[in-house]
Amino acid sequence: MARKLSNKPVSEVRVLLSQCFRPWGIDDEYNTTLLTYEGANFSFTDGIWSPRGVCNEVATHFIANNIPVYTMVLDNPSLEEFRDECRKGYDIIGVSSMTMTIKKAKKMMETAKEACPSAVTMVGGYVTVTPGVEEIGADYVCREEGANFIRRFLGLPPVDRYRNPPGLAVIQKTTIMNDAIPSPLWNWYHLSLGLGCPRGCHFCASSHYYNKRYIPLIKTGEEVYQAMMESSEGLPERRFAVFEDNFSFHKKRNYELWELAREELEKPFFFFSFNEIKSTSEYDPETLAEMGCEVIFLGVETLAPGSTYFNKSKQGGLSRNEIRRLFARLHDVGIQTVAASIITGTDDHNYRQYWEDLNFNFSLDSTFSQLSPAVAMPGTGYWNQCLEEGRIKVDYQKPDFDLKDWTKIGADFLLPQEPKNAGRVETLMQIVNAFVTETYIHGPDLFRVFQIKHHAAKKYRNGKSKVLKRKAEIYKDECYQALPLLHLGSKRGYGVKNPKVRQWIDELKKDVIRFSGEPSPEMKERTRELERIAKREMKRKRRAVPDVRIEAVPVRTEYNVSPAEMPL
Repeated sequence: MARKLSNKPVSEVRVLLSQCFRPWGIDDEYNTTLLTYEGANFSFTDGIWSPRGVCNEVATHFIANNIPVYTMVLDNPSLEEFRDECRKGYDIIGVSSMTMTIKKAKKMMETAKEACPSAVTMVGGYVTVTPGVEEIGADYVCREEGANFIRRFLGLPPVDRYRNPPGLAVIQKTTIMNDAIPSPLWNWYHLSLGLGCPRGCHFCASSHYYNKRYIPLIKTGEEVYQAMMESSEGLPERRFAVFEDNFSFHKKRNYELWELAREELEKPFFFFSFNEIKSTSEYDPETLAEMGCEVIFLGVETLAPGSTYFNKSKQGGLSRNEIRRLFARLHDVGIQTVAASIITGTDDHNYRQYWEDLNFNFSLDSTFSQLSPAVAMPGTGYWNQCLEEGRIKVDYQKPDFDLKDWTKIGADFLLPQEPKNAGRVETLMQIVNAFVTETYIHGPDLFRVFQIKHHAAKKYRNGKSKVLKRKAEIYKDECYQALPLLHLGSKRGYGVKNPKVRQWIDELKKDVIRFSGEPSPEMKERTRELERIAKREMKRKRRAVPDVRIEAVPVRTEYNVSPAEMPL
């Protein structure tokens, strides 16, 4: 395993970091049709209104921006493009992979060794805790923060101050209407603040990957503020997806950020973050909105009494009514919510508990819902428990085990474990039912977004908070620009099946017009254009997953072209 670099100065080292190769979303030796690598699809059943987009591998960019050597980063290359890049000559070739892309990672290691025999190969990401990772053939396996792993390999000191890559889009593009037009949602830039979480939920791959510890990358509120300013320099807006498992947990840092963020009036901060119920409930919602919170992901999981699937301390003992009030208070100040519930098939989940959780999820009226089965992923506490109990049904120890089986589990909703209180098929059918029922009752997510933004625009147009007043102006314009979408959503035949939902979308449209003004002639023409597109897309054969595959765009990004200018 101990391959080393040839004797050359560190300043002359060349590194290639890559995401796994495309294509995605087809059935071949390395993919399944559901392995789309889309990062904007919380609800597959929103039809033409579902925001969609292809992910960039942000971890490789973050690593590249924190090692003082020339680094080429590839997003969504084909295998041939990856091979051609390897042939240009690199000292280190690293691939970032997940469990479901393990077979792609193996092929890329083989390709790298063939195309650039002198290079040291590395693999990182959650794939490194997957049974079979030893078959990948990498010289080194990184099971920690990647920048310091490579720096240590190069004989360099640890990172003194982490730098986020500037202007890095989390999702290449976002669309609706089956990739026909740009989506007004999900245009966020990457910002990493920390790794892991001390809560150590039984199912959480991230927490267990870092041994139930939190590893801060950016420690103070002032440093977060500076990182946001640096990463958004030259960009038209400051919208970020914050990569950290529990943003609200770090109160001292966040209040420092709030003091600075609420003074940014020309281009205020907006960001998505992963939070928990307990610590989120301890903030004034307006403080969170002034700080920049725009979309908050809150894990509810299940209300099953005594459930060990996640750490109950995240809920802080809040009652159901208190959790409902928390969601309502966040919505009232213009913060959208993602309710991570329900999760079916936990060890405490029987049929009655399923309906109890599902109805509670509906009562939260969250902007988005992430509905999913309990999946025992390698490396988690839940995986280890199921393994000890003989409930893991993936026979990965067979000599002829095909690594693609991990792809099927990760992407085709095949559960690796046998649930205790229901069969695997029943558990998956419960999720399908949850998706369909939630979409019918609440309608597509997109319209709930504009409902919350419009409410905030009216609430804060004459408010005392300068930054919320400025955000009200931005939301007012965004809702006005959304009038063509609201018009179509209120009409029968465009994918909103519930007449009550169409009625409230129509009322929302009328209220936006009263508040912001009548549609311009150009907007009316845009409405007619969108109507033609929507009619065309509605004629396509529909499945639970949209039948139009978004093509990933290959991107090459150079970092540290002049390494001598970057401090060690």
